Amino acid sequence: MARDATGVNPAPFGGVPYNQLVADLQSQIDIYLASPSSNWENTLGVYQGAPGTNTSAVGIFCSFLYRLKRDYGGDAFVRKIWKEAGLRPDVTTQQGAIDNFFLACCAAANKNLASLFQTWRWPLSASAVTAASKYS
Repeated sequence: MARDATGVNPAPFGGVPYNQLVADLQSQIDIYLASPSSNWENTLGVYQGAPGTNTSAVGIFCSFLYRLKRDYGGDAFVRKIWKEAGLRPDVTTQQGAIDNFFLACCAAANKNLASLFQTWRWPLSASAVTAASKYS
């Protein structure tokens, strides 16, 4: 996404051409969703990627971001999400960070994304789900 924003032409990473790397990252969400046992706690929560892939939580997190970018406004969404994240209160817990990211996504999309994140099996707090209800 940084490459897209800056126009930099990246070199291969680990011997993998950039376009293939992006395609591989984008597919991880589908691998994750196809595995009913995959959830936050056994992937992102323990720094693991999608099952059967050779990546860490960075890869699956990127895949979630690529899906959000695709479905909620492209590059404009990406620019807005990080601004919205910066407006969220400081937190000291993993749950607080999850909720902050979720609510930043809702604000960037101007949409209540609770059902989407629940489908993605992210552990949202009840207060975050309630806070997201203000988005149309």
